[in-house]
Amino acid sequence: IDTHFHSVAASIITAEFDTGDIPDNEGMYEALREFAASQDGRTEPLITYGWHLANFGPQGPLKEDLDAIFPDYPVLFIRSDGHGAWANSLALKLANITKDTPDPTDQSFYFRDEDGNPTGAIEEIPAYFGVYYPMIGEITEDWIEEKVAQAFPSFSSAGLTTVFDPGVLFAPSIPAMNAVHSYFEKNGANLRVSMSHYAVNDPNDLEIAQELIANSKSDDVFSDSIKINIDGSIETGTGALKEPYIDGSGYEGTGVTIRPPEELADLIDRAYAAGVNMHFHVCGDRGVDLVLTAMENAIETHGPDKARGNLTHVMMTDPADMPRFT
Repeated sequence: IDTHFHSVAASIITAEFDTGDIPDNEGMYEALREFAASQDGRTEPLITYGWHLANFGPQGPLKEDLDAIFPDYPVLFIRSDGHGAWANSLALKLANITKDTPDPTDQSFYFRDEDGNPTGAIEEIPAYFGVYYPMIGEITEDWIEEKVAQAFPSFSSAGLTTVFDPGVLFAPSIPAMNAVHSYFEKNGANLRVSMSHYAVNDPNDLEIAQELIANSKSDDVFSDSIKINIDGSIETGTGALKEPYIDGSGYEGTGVTIRPPEELADLIDRAYAAGVNMHFHVCGDRGVDLVLTAMENAIETHGPDKARGNLTHVMMTDPADMPRFT
């Protein structure tokens, strides 16, 4: 059962409005125009959420369509699955994303036209963070707490009592934990929140995760794991498969891992040796095999029961690998 929820991320990207419950583009565009009309004179950037991958072609949406609605301030519109985004021209300009900007990883990239210019569609977190952080600027604990205060009561009213937030997104991990703790101190703890650092592509990801674990505040706000992204997703062609996608949609044929496999295996080995539990985002059968092999090797090298590994999503698994889940 996949039971994780990005509570801090949701607090930030839905703070003003979102279109996640609108199933079609006609309704989405109408909601965007209505919101834009209420923002007369606005200049500050907008981060929002809720366009659906299935409603666009394989190359995704275009910046010009957002420009027509939001011509006066930067906008970054997060895809409903959280693994892609849509930027208008001002957001790309502010972040200096041009035809000469390299893609952060093989699995995270800027869609481009035939001349190499970014179209506005962005695949995966490392690439769209290249727009988000320059656009938003300094992120303070007070700013995060303001977003959390708006959203967390709705989580409780929906019946949530405990949230596993594997991989803090849209804010640095430790300030995010401090902001949630501060909110609970002032308003009472209406949830238990287990958080983890999101290992995207920082060489110091394990050290940051360990610092977050050491920064655990109470039984209500704590960390005991690291989130490791292995691949993308099957529906976007970025899930790492053992065989090519039969419809030809696979990026580089079989999908890709977010980092070179040897780097991921090294991170898994170091985390296991350090006793840090791991939560893996992994969708494709090749990605699953990578995780299982790395965990088996770490156990053989360092001995049993140092740390736990949890694979989430797991959209495709080679039947031959099923006995390895122990």
